[in-house]
Amino acid sequence: MTRNKMKNHNLTPESRSGLVRIDRQVDEYGRPCHGTGKQGEDLARAKKLLAAAVTDLSLLDASVGRLTTQWLMTMPDCLSKTVESMRKHKLTFWDRNRETNRAWLALNMTTEAKAGFRAFPEGPRGAREVDFVELRRRIAAGATWDDELTEASLPVVRGVNS
Repeated sequence: MTRNKMKNHNLTPESRSGLVRIDRQVDEYGRPCHGTGKQGEDLARAKKLLAAAVTDLSLLDASVGRLTTQWLMTMPDCLSKTVESMRKHKLTFWDRNRETNRAWLALNMTTEAKAGFRAFPEGPRGAREVDFVELRRRIAAGATWDDELTEASLPVVRGVNS
């Protein structure tokens, strides 16, 4: 079991997050209502409750185990064909857009994604995001995307503690 299980919290079915207060699902025009964040003492109680919560992933683990066992008991080439068939629709869209997607992906992986992928594992818990404001300031001041810029935007370099 991992932490985060929501048990008997008096939460409405519309709001499984104790941090949000929801009194209705849609407004008078039929648009979804996303709720209002709790404030003050209500927020502190909700955070305390969420911190103590536990998630039971045993049903998910059992389902994944059953599915992978089914795959294990098939012929390897048949399984490959099945997976390829499932991916065919995705591949169709990739083929239609591959040139621009490839260029974007190459650019993104050397800039924003490079910083983001490093920030998550290297940053302290609760502060695993790139400092986007500082990043934008440096770019506006003429900085180029290089290792120095990436390093400066990481939470550990900025001195963010866990």
